[in-house]
Amino acid sequence: MEADLIAIRNSRIRAGAAVIALVPVLLHVVPILADETWQPRPNPEKEPCVDYGLPDDCGAINVVRDCGAKGDGRADDTAAFLKAFEQSKPWDTIYVPDGIYLVRDTIYWRQFRTLQGQSRQKTIIRLPDCCEGYGGPAKPKPVIRCYRNCNMSIANWIENLTVDVGCGNPGAIGIRYSGHNQGAVRNVLIRSGDGQGSIGLDLTEDEVGPHLVRDLTVVGFDYGIKIPSKVSSVVLEHITVRNQNEAGIENGMVAAIRGLTSINSVPAVRNVKSQMGPMVLIDAHLSGGSPEEAAIENAAPSLYLRNVRSEGYRCTLLDERKPHPDRYIDELVKGLTETIGNSPYGHLKLAIKDPPPVFVEPTSQWVAVDGSGKDDTRAIKEEIDSGAKTIYFPTGRKYEVSRPIHVRGEVRRIVGLCSVVHAEFTDCPKIIFDGDGKRSVTVDKLRVSSWPRRDAPGYRIDTSQTVNLISSQPWGGWIGNGPNATGDLFIEDFVGHLRLHHPQRVWVRQCNPEEAPRKGVKPQHAAPRPEGTVSIAGAQVWLFGLKTEWNTCTVHARNGARVEILGGFFRDHAGTPSKEEALPYLWCEDAHVSASYFVFDWKGKGRSHALQARVTFSGKTRELWNESGNYGMACFRSYDITDIVAGL
Repeated sequence: MEADLIAIRNSRIRAGAAVIALVPVLLHVVPILADETWQPRPNPEKEPCVDYGLPDDCGAINVVRDCGAKGDGRADDTAAFLKAFEQSKPWDTIYVPDGIYLVRDTIYWRQFRTLQGQSRQKTIIRLPDCCEGYGGPAKPKPVIRCYRNCNMSIANWIENLTVDVGCGNPGAIGIRYSGHNQGAVRNVLIRSGDGQGSIGLDLTEDEVGPHLVRDLTVVGFDYGIKIPSKVSSVVLEHITVRNQNEAGIENGMVAAIRGLTSINSVPAVRNVKSQMGPMVLIDAHLSGGSPEEAAIENAAPSLYLRNVRSEGYRCTLLDERKPHPDRYIDELVKGLTETIGNSPYGHLKLAIKDPPPVFVEPTSQWVAVDGSGKDDTRAIKEEIDSGAKTIYFPTGRKYEVSRPIHVRGEVRRIVGLCSVVHAEFTDCPKIIFDGDGKRSVTVDKLRVSSWPRRDAPGYRIDTSQTVNLISSQPWGGWIGNGPNATGDLFIEDFVGHLRLHHPQRVWVRQCNPEEAPRKGVKPQHAAPRPEGTVSIAGAQVWLFGLKTEWNTCTVHARNGARVEILGGFFRDHAGTPSKEEALPYLWCEDAHVSASYFVFDWKGKGRSHALQARVTFSGKTRELWNESGNYGMACFRSYDITDIVAGL
């Protein structure tokens, strides 16, 4: 095959219609590229209350029943929370029933724990007014903190609760969070009674991510969310910030943000000067405003904006002290941009869809899986076939299976509670979705594994049903799909590989393939593997947050696949030993790919890939090369318009 070599161009800004001049025509020809309508959420805390209660026998540590918390808004419950975490073990869930829990000191743990409330509206952890230790803004102090060390704060989840810092606590931080590789803050409200406080959600710990923040509201504080200029990445979706004193969000790293509602007179987003980027912001409504302020202040060399609107501000974007002329920004690309093929500038703009609501029913209707046998295959199968809609695996247990588990019938929700389904076999998936019907199925925190064996199939999707995998990873393996996978697939907060080799619509939020596929050898000694940690053939995949490491192809797309990557963080530890053996980050074979990403050259040793992309259309191959080092790509695009218009 003939190969053309292309060098990366210099930085430039292209905005509005100039970026996507041909996209309106393509939208008419290929409607699948059109976005669904996104609506701002100014008051999520007033939305209907959802009860995420847990059964008494699920194995979670209940802070009231097991640790003596009162939850009456008067007693000091600090000791009860500390006791809960002290007696917990890895993968445990600390469950907080509805109530108002007064605390006077930081609730702290390190890793592998879930802090889960019964509901966001009624489970409230609160500081008393003018609490000792929280009055000094020069020495801010968190109400909740999870952190071990720079890259070991793994698998921390905070869900379904409110943190209230009361009044008269200007040094208060709502949550100082760290979730390395996997973890999430979900369905949480952080508020200040009088608007004072340092930070609502503090993400300034070392190597704080990658992790996911979803359905978060912050009211008050100097900063709603603060993200430092450090080596890491984070995904934020459906965020509401309101009534901050300095900025809604201050960012300095690789951040992918979608669905931002800001009601502020200060800047909604302040993207500080940093080489860590680009920051991605799509679907944002920034209101309130001030004629002296910009909705977005950007000092960074790389930035990607799409569908961003402001009201009341001097301008929507102040880019390196220069105001952008448009109040509404359809699409703006700042920084390195590169295309291969007959491509317009800008991203693919694939349709974005939210997961379906999680099925919720009274816990009295739930059915537990008994994991007391040497082989739990039959016990799991019996509960799945029992007609129950909600099945749960008591927290942190290990279930041994000798055959694949088929999810079908009436099952709507599987609550894993960080338990693991383990199998010695590696030649087929552990769990297969192959039921019929249109009802969605959600799986939450259920791990599958053949550990210590790696490179094995974990989940396989082969159903017309919509499947939603939440924090459920194939430990050391992958998620794949089959020829009957006609339903939508949603994956979030995921560690593992993807092998989607059949046509399907897939949305992935925070994916961490982490390592090159290998069999029992350390990555620095492994030969490069060309198949890619994310392997897509014929599917349409939207990847919002993608972090990976080591000497491998990151994404291999082929056979008409459409893949959009927003918020990629390629932390390259090994690179490739020679030009002849070089693997690209992005390998596209008759596939359409766009990507926004940052390359981090670990320890500055020239380890990052020089080969950015290898693209083949109709037998002709082109390659995109760059010198090793740290850099941000605002928009790469491989997209053959001729083939798209022809109906590929």
